[in-house]
Amino acid sequence: MKKNIVSILLLGGIWIHSQSVSDLKSSFINNIKSPQVSDFIRYGNIPVKKYVGELDLNIPLLSIPTQNNTNIDIALSYNASGFIPSKKSGIVGFNWNLLGGGIISREVRGEADDQMGSPGTLNGINGHFEHGFLVGIRQFGSNISELPTENDVINYNDNKIRANIDTSESLYEIRYRGFPNDNSTPFETTPDIFNFNFNGISGKFFMSANGSIDVISNDSHKLIVDLTDMSSQPYTAVCTPKYTSEIKIIDENGYKYYFGGESKNLEYSNFLGTNANGEGNAKTPVINSWYLTKIEFPNGETLKYNYLNDNISIANSGINFCVFESSFWHGSTYAETRKFIEFNEHVNSYAKLTNSDVQYAGYGQSHLIASYSSGYDNTFSLIKKAYLSNIEYKDTKIEFNYSDQENIYKNTQIISSSQYDSR
Repeated sequence: MKKNIVSILLLGGIWIHSQSVSDLKSSFINNIKSPQVSDFIRYGNIPVKKYVGELDLNIPLLSIPTQNNTNIDIALSYNASGFIPSKKSGIVGFNWNLLGGGIISREVRGEADDQMGSPGTLNGINGHFEHGFLVGIRQFGSNISELPTENDVINYNDNKIRANIDTSESLYEIRYRGFPNDNSTPFETTPDIFNFNFNGISGKFFMSANGSIDVISNDSHKLIVDLTDMSSQPYTAVCTPKYTSEIKIIDENGYKYYFGGESKNLEYSNFLGTNANGEGNAKTPVINSWYLTKIEFPNGETLKYNYLNDNISIANSGINFCVFESSFWHGSTYAETRKFIEFNEHVNSYAKLTNSDVQYAGYGQSHLIASYSSGYDNTFSLIKKAYLSNIEYKDTKIEFNYSDQENIYKNTQIISSSQYDSR
């Protein structure tokens, strides 16, 4: 396990590229997730530090027996990692996490893997220039032998690698040449890292440079990750993803796990820039989490996870809840959808060193002057969250009921769960 992790970090070092200040801001915002997602993924991928006395607290609630004497357990866990400033409460309380169902969450590195860019333009459209990693790999289709290799990167093979200048920040960024090799196909060199936690299985995966999926999991599970239905998202400026997005994982026992799909099963973020009321035109949303929707067992039985309706139809381009003109924050036009939205503010501090070459008239001499400035600004984002409504298996149904948390910023919490047996 340790060797695999080290190799990933080294590979990331080979593919590193410069990022502008604006890129860094949007990258940070795209990786902000709801408390429920953050704690759920943390539980599966960060071990408890018992040698420092960290509490490992789990409270079992319900258990659903399935085939082969396997149970689907629902429990509460407590994150005892300590105080984190400005951390918000999740659906079962501060630092508490509901263990039930499953989530795939990703760390966006550079451009989102499923994001279509606009490489043929000068500065990109809606903040997107190069294609995401997955979009770029898909261009090659069956022409796998044409994909860039590690040697192409190390030796800077101009037939496979190109350096583009970001005119807004005067920085060069390294990109792969796509297929076919023209101005419309360049894509990023850094794949996203996907973390997962479901049914006692946790780990991470990413797409390698040859188009295969590399998986690291606990207890050496043999997992197959299928991204066929993870749609490439265009750069159209709307508040919701343009297409549905689903990820499928198959384990060594033949169990099939389906994540995401329509809007209510997804968590995604909208970058508002420096205006808390939005900028008139929304940035392209970035999906950061896919929720488990069903488990298909080898005998044909299905266990379903159903989520509350967020009243957003991706097929109809959703609704503009993240645009100021909709009066989302000041009216009740989208009152039902508003329950699913979380508002975030981030303070960015910066320091800038500028060199100027000053020519002295009449003397034929120049002098290099360096100036330093620093400051801060605020950036804002919205997160569209997902809430588990019920779990169905054969004659059993478990329902979850929610209410508003009485905080300065409205949030949602579970107030009860009920189990029904229709037999």
